[in-house]
Amino acid sequence: MQGHKFIKAMFANNEKTTVESYWQNENDEVRVEYCPAVDGDEVYEMVKKHIDIETLHDETYEHIKSQDRIYREAVLSIAKEEGLVWDIRDLETDNKIEDLLKISIKAIFQDMNEKEEKERLFLYKLQLFELDKVKKSKNTKLKKELRQSKTMIEATMIVCKFFV
Repeated sequence: MQGHKFIKAMFANNEKTTVESYWQNENDEVRVEYCPAVDGDEVYEMVKKHIDIETLHDETYEHIKSQDRIYREAVLSIAKEEGLVWDIRDLETDNKIEDLLKISIKAIFQDMNEKEEKERLFLYKLQLFELDKVKKSKNTKLKKELRQSKTMIEATMIVCKFFV
């Protein structure tokens, strides 16, 4: 491109039929050009003078990976700001621990329909059986009781027996 320096290029669509290329002029302004990925197209021919097809695919892959990372970081940041997720390592403050306790109590003691209760109970029991005291216990009778518990409250009462 006359008066411009090639910066980078990548495919602009999933079908890889359009190329997005970046060019910089002497005033450091960046110009973006879109062109069909067709031999003979004027802009595409200029792009091919600076980048081969394999590198074009690699640049596209890296761009998608980078955009995915940025997207995930943004979503996580918003979720943290909204209090929807926490990093367990951030639970150093009393407020966070207090919030975690509130959530735990709500999860165990709130009323829920039978289907929700079964799903949560299953996940809850999986976590309870991962506790060292439960995992290493030789008390098969108590483990059987825990396996057969019908509610989260019952499972909680049983698991407490492993600790006394």
